[in-house]
Amino acid sequence: MALSFLCCASLIATTVCSVSHTSPVSDSPNRELVVHIISEWCLEAANHTCGDFPPSVNELEVSGFTTMPSVKVGPPRVKECAVQMECKLLHIHNLRDRHGAPSGAIVIAEIVMFHVADGVAGLSPGGHLVVDPFKMAPVSRFGGHTYGLSRVFVDLPRPNAQGVYKDGHAGPDVDVSAHEMEKDIKKHAGCE
Repeated sequence: MALSFLCCASLIATTVCSVSHTSPVSDSPNRELVVHIISEWCLEAANHTCGDFPPSVNELEVSGFTTMPSVKVGPPRVKECAVQMECKLLHIHNLRDRHGAPSGAIVIAEIVMFHVADGVAGLSPGGHLVVDPFKMAPVSRFGGHTYGLSRVFVDLPRPNAQGVYKDGHAGPDVDVSAHEMEKDIKKHAGCE
C-alpha cells in the first residue's frame, strides 16, 4: 500500500514523521519514516514540533512526545499517536513557491506496517480491522496556524459501474446539494 502526503515547511502538523522537519526525509539513512495520524489529544504537542527550531533540536523531545521503537523501519514511533504507519520512502517531489523558494514537498511512501491502538480500533461488519474515527478524533491542517477538528462523519453510498445507486437514482443532484450546503453553512455561521 502506498501513502502520499504533502509536507509543508513544517513536516509535523497533521502527520508526525519521525524525521526532523529541518532535515529532509531523504536524509534519513535508509529512506525510512513513520507517519502518524494526529488526534485532538496530542494536537498541541504536534503543533509544538512545528517551531522554528535549529537542526540540532529534536522536535519530538521538546514537544513532550514519547518515542518507541518501530518494528520494520529505523525511525521511532510516537507513543501518543493512535495510528502509526511505518514507511519506506518511494519518492519526494519538492515544491517551490512562485518566487522559486522551497515551500514543501509531496512525499510518496510505501506503508510496510500499520499500528492501531486498541482504544481506537474496531471491526467492520465483515470482520476487518477498522479505525473508529469518533474515538480517534483526527485533526486536519488547513495551512498556516489553522487546524480542523473532525467531529462529523458521513457515510455515502457509491454508485455501481453504470453510475446507478442501490436505491435506483443515477448521479448526484448537484443543485440541491449546493443549496443545502449553503443553507447549512449559514446556519452554523449564525447568518440565518
